Amino acid sequence: VFGGDKKLEQVIDEVEELFPLNKGITVQSECPIGLIGDDIEAVSRKKAKEHAKTIVPVRCEGFRGVSQSLGHHIANDAIRDWVFDKKEVEFEPSAYDVNVIGDYNIGGDAWASRILLEEVGLRVVGNWSGDATLAEIERAPKAKLNLIHCYRSMNYIC
Repeated sequence: VFGGDKKLEQVIDEVEELFPLNKGITVQSECPIGLIGDDIEAVSRKKAKEHAKTIVPVRCEGFRGVSQSLGHHIANDAIRDWVFDKKEVEFEPSAYDVNVIGDYNIGGDAWASRILLEEVGLRVVGNWSGDATLAEIERAPKAKLNLIHCYRSMNYIC
């Protein structure tokens, strides 16, 4: 979205109008936004309060880094800073709760992994980032164990 912070505010309002059942919004900056200097964090903070909803700004112009790894870290940091432990999550824990972290589900392998883990008695409470829902990401810190699928992009967030 070009046009500055006011334009971004309008777009977020439009998303709310067009998709009233959405659970949250991400604002992902691209190269022009980095050059222009829009304050996507301030707009996200303002609109999150206004709409009483999770809005996550991800400043990753050019999805930086070797093999996009810096872009992954930037996105992970946004999740940590804007989603984790920001609201009360209804969740009934068990002793067998696990997350599968860093599975982008490119070839459908996340589905097979989830089935296998559940067949051995584990409860997959979060399988992200490929097919994750906002609810899965919000409850991820409640799991007993993080299983790392992609070490390069997700090891430190675990």
